[in-house]
Amino acid sequence: MAERMHEWRQRRLAPQGVPRFRTRGLTTLSLLVLLLLLGYMFFKGKVIRVVDGDTVQVLARAGRLETLRLYGIDAPAGSRRREAVAFIEDAALLREVEVLSPAQDQRDHGTVLILLPDGLMLNEELVRRGLARVSLRSCTQAFCASWLLMEEEARAAGRGLWADDLPAPPGEGEPVPEPSAF
Repeated sequence: MAERMHEWRQRRLAPQGVPRFRTRGLTTLSLLVLLLLLGYMFFKGKVIRVVDGDTVQVLARAGRLETLRLYGIDAPAGSRRREAVAFIEDAALLREVEVLSPAQDQRDHGTVLILLPDGLMLNEELVRRGLARVSLRSCTQAFCASWLLMEEEARAAGRGLWADDLPAPPGEGEPVPEPSAF
C-alpha cells in the first residue's frame, strides 16, 4: 500500500510525458510578463550570426539587423571564447528568439536578454554552464543575484572557464562591437 501511495505521489508531482523544462518555461513566462510590465522593449527575431561569446546579430521580423550584446555578462577571450560561441550557435543560431531590452535604462541601451525557443534564457545559461561571468558593473537588475549564485556553482564545479585555476579576464585583447540602437 505504501509503495502504491509513493508511486501515485510521484505521478502527481511529475506526470509522465511532461518535459522537464516545462516548469522552467512557466517561470520564464512569468519573468517575461514582469519585465514587460516594468517597461522593457520586446521583439522576436532570428539569430543569424554569433559575433562572440556575448554578442549576436538578430534579424528582427521587421527586417532590421540588430547587433546586440547580452545583458549582464562578460564572455572570456581565447579558447574559452570558442566554447561560448559554440554553445550559442548550438542553442540559438538560425532559431527564432525573443529579445527583451530595458527601454528606460540608457546606460545599458543595446544590451538584451534573449529567450530561447525552449524557454530558457541565453544569458543565464551561459553563466550556469560557466561560459561567461556576471558583469558586476552592468548587471544591476534584481535577478543578477541569482546569476551570481549560478556563477559560484559553476566555479565550484569547475565548469567552462572555471576549469582553469586562473581564467582569462572576459574580453581581454578583443575589440567589442558597438551594439546597434533599437
